[in-house]
Amino acid sequence: MIPYRPILALIAAVAALFVSARLAYKLEFEGGINGEMNIPPDEEGVVVRSNEQDQLLGLSYVPADRRKNLKAFGLSDPLIDRTMRSIVNYERNSLDRIDALILDAPDLDQVHQAFCGRSNFNRPRYEALKFLVYEKSGRRNVINLDEANGLNYFDWADRAPIAGVYKALELRVEDARKDDATLMGVAAILLKAEDFAIEGDSPWGRGPHKWSWEDVVKKYDGAEELVVMYFAMFHVFAERMYTEDGLCAE
Repeated sequence: MIPYRPILALIAAVAALFVSARLAYKLEFEGGINGEMNIPPDEEGVVVRSNEQDQLLGLSYVPADRRKNLKAFGLSDPLIDRTMRSIVNYERNSLDRIDALILDAPDLDQVHQAFCGRSNFNRPRYEALKFLVYEKSGRRNVINLDEANGLNYFDWADRAPIAGVYKALELRVEDARKDDATLMGVAAILLKAEDFAIEGDSPWGRGPHKWSWEDVVKKYDGAEELVVMYFAMFHVFAERMYTEDGLCAE
């Protein structure tokens, strides 16, 4: 008599292994079941998933696209003009210094991951905050090129929910992404107001709460100057890394 039970058990085991292998393949290489985009664990250790795609994935960091990119970030024309002036100033006076800071970075792989990311969950305009902004006496400020010693990672970024702000404002699923989402998101991080942005409280409001850049400026002294300084420095650093022989060209 043929021993059917062991044979059936063997078939079931092989089938289970096949299903497990197929599931692992989809999670690793196809973005998850049904092709969902996978975003790494956020600062609280909870895996964040989103079917939404960053609407600014196609940006190119070249001098010719400066104004277009700043507009895409949500800056008003007056803010764009101020940021452009700062960019030109860096371009005229600080390119050698910026190149030196990049080359002197303690961890070039880490810098490459931040500035050269092209995936839905690794966006340079947010990741660069970890290198271009420091925290002192409870305030965050853009680095001073003359005082910086290499492009260093600042540990305040380990505590700040940067990924949470990005997801809440840029990958919105309950309603449409705001045109000035990047301006508002970066400002929330610079001003240590991440919780307001993530929870949708005014002036980063959702639903009945008010969303307003003007109210951000009224509530937080120096908000405009801070975002101008950051976006100017970020764009210049990104441009240098995307030159023909730059870090992101490798």
